[in-house]
Amino acid sequence: MAYKLMIAEDEELELMALRRFVERLEDVCVVAEARNGLEAVQLAQEFLPDLALVDIRMPGISGLDALRQIRRFHPDMRALIITAYGEFSFAHEALSLGASDYLLKPAHPDQVLQAVRKVLDQIDADRRRTQAPPPAYEPAPPIQGQLELEKQLAACVRWGDEQGALTTATRLLDAYWATPKPGLDAIRIRLAETAVLLSRAAAEGDCSPERSIAMTGPLVQELQGCKTEADLRGWLLAAISTLTSRPGERPRTVTAKMVARVAAHLQTHYAEAVSMEDMARFLYLNPSYFSRVFKQETGRTFVEYLTEVRMDMARNYLATTDEPVGEVARLVGYRDRNYFSRLFTQITGRSPTEFRTMVGGSRNPPA
Repeated sequence: MAYKLMIAEDEELELMALRRFVERLEDVCVVAEARNGLEAVQLAQEFLPDLALVDIRMPGISGLDALRQIRRFHPDMRALIITAYGEFSFAHEALSLGASDYLLKPAHPDQVLQAVRKVLDQIDADRRRTQAPPPAYEPAPPIQGQLELEKQLAACVRWGDEQGALTTATRLLDAYWATPKPGLDAIRIRLAETAVLLSRAAAEGDCSPERSIAMTGPLVQELQGCKTEADLRGWLLAAISTLTSRPGERPRTVTAKMVARVAAHLQTHYAEAVSMEDMARFLYLNPSYFSRVFKQETGRTFVEYLTEVRMDMARNYLATTDEPVGEVARLVGYRDRNYFSRLFTQITGRSPTEFRTMVGGSRNPPA
């Protein structure tokens, strides 16, 4: 299992060095890089990292203030503080905020790796104490695993993620061949069924139904000529390239559909602790692909979009109910009343109480 790590550092050379150091650890994935304190808070909310390397002095809000805000919505995140000579008082304050340790600039690679490994071991020990062994360590039954991969593959085709589809297809073929006594004919039949599934997924995306149907027949015919495992792999990869390449057909329709599905989901789940990765998993998509395409389509990150939805609901509650501000915060997904109030003020230009007074606060609960 890879640990998610965020680096918050405003000096580009220092950031690059830290990234090179931690990328030597095979079980660490750098999921976010922040150049200031506010960006660190936003990225932490989006990616929910297990560990963050945070510089104390950054533009805007400091690393310490960023940590305080992050603790309110992600208290389980561990932090390593990066500090310079003469800042030990700040380092001690960071430790009082729950930081695991601090590194002195310029940090030696071995010191960084040793400190990160120490924290990861602590995270691992805490998880073993508080959780049952994760199901990932128990291999899924062959059929169950294949069905899950087929769902992922169909989602990649539906949303136009060619690279994700190719990767998933390779895993799916490995799963087919891992079945006891698979047999070439049996796998060929399974792949024919998969071709129909994928063509349907393409039609649900931005491929016209007519073109999707027209592609299915030739694909199945080509499959019959596959005589070896290598032939089958080549056929599936070529089929995916065909189904995800749709020149000139209704541009951006597929991403618009994806955003519409996200919007519909958030209308009923906005109060839950839903992250960008949760949403990607819901859509059977790679998180980085989902994050990139979502921002291209909406002009906002997933967290910014979710925040807008929550603020719209908060305005509604404040205008139509007698609920206290703390309860409104809870109803729209924020555990910390003060954090909600600051965020609401930052976005609307008024505090929750001022907004309620301005709109007249009808105080009548909606039916």
